[in-house]
Parts: sequence; C-alpha cells; structure tokens
Amino acid sequence: MNELALLIRSTREKHGLTQGQLAEVCGWSRQRITNIERGNTNIQVAVLQKIADALRLELSIKFTKLKNS
Repeated sequence: MNELALLIRSTREKHGLTQGQLAEVCGWSRQRITNIERGNTNIQVAVLQKIADALRLELSIKFTKLKNS
C-alpha cells in the first residue's frame, strides 16, 4: 500500500465513513474505493478531487525539486 492510499483510507476513517458510504457520495462502487485504498490503481487528479470534495477537504498538490537534481 502506498502513502497516498494510506492517507485516503485514514482520512475516510477519521470522517467516520465506510468505504461504501464514501463510494456512494462519489458515485462509485465500493470496490473502486477498495482498489484506491489498496494502491491497486493509478489515481488521476480528478479522482483525488472527487474524494476531497466528498470528505469536504481542499486538494492541494505541491511539486518540489528532488535532492541532487
């Protein structure tokens, strides 16, 4: 499981939502949320935005220069 997947899962849980409830708010299947939270799928920015909206969060993406680049 990757860091983003863990963050999505922990945030959903902090909001007291089941995977099924989050899926319903997003208009997706529970299996799609499961795949996202397991890191089994590439996540597009639009998908992240939909999850953020469902959890009433602001999506912020930050690019930083890698060390030795």
